[in-house]
Amino acid sequence: MEPSTDAEQFACTHGGPGEIEASKKAVFVETCNATMGKVHKALLFRAPRQEIIAAEMIAVEEMISNSDGIQSMVDESLMRLYFGLAVSDLLKAKVEDSRVNARVGLYIAMYVQKGNFDFIDDVNFRTALGQVETDSGLAKFLNVQTKCGCLEQALPSLKGG
Repeated sequence: MEPSTDAEQFACTHGGPGEIEASKKAVFVETCNATMGKVHKALLFRAPRQEIIAAEMIAVEEMISNSDGIQSMVDESLMRLYFGLAVSDLLKAKVEDSRVNARVGLYIAMYVQKGNFDFIDDVNFRTALGQVETDSGLAKFLNVQTKCGCLEQALPSLKGG
């Protein structure tokens, strides 16, 4: 699995940060992609979805907690960058890669909101996580998170809700 890592290559960053801000986040994105690759390879995608999600969350938490430099990159622009990457992947029909980037964006959003990783039982987190696990839910979730309209153009059924 190799999710998109370069949001700047697209004319629309799907509501993510601009070029300068995105380049500042490159270390986080590259580190996270390598970490997620290791998690997914270790679990071989044969583990139950809940186990994969738990492993992803632990990996992201450890990555953020173990480095002040990485932690300083975690903010709303990083969340928007991940949702933008997820949209880019979805528009290329890379649904599983899109799902991974959407989940990482969601973990970051909850961390930014709560200030810690104690959100596993949060109702809003659980609802959003359930939504990104279905193809139509993923598209709807990302359409709400990104205001560019690219998904509505590609998937007219998203218009109006």
